[in-house]
Amino acid sequence: MFVQCCVCKRIRVDGEYRLPWPGELTNEVAETYCPRCARETLQRIRSGEFAEMAERRAEERRRAM
Repeated sequence: MFVQCCVCKRIRVDGEYRLPWPGELTNEVAETYCPRCARETLQRIRSGEFAEMAERRAEERRRAM
């Protein structure tokens, strides 16, 4: 089974993250965040960026109704 970052799609091999070779992935993939993407995502969450995005989308949906 491969462990793959759900953001950048790199896989963990021997404790390091790298891009997979063509055809290397199987159907058995566990998704997580690599350390870099985890840091970046947490920064975005803490800054409120995701909350602002959700509010904009909700407003767009209300207008579309």
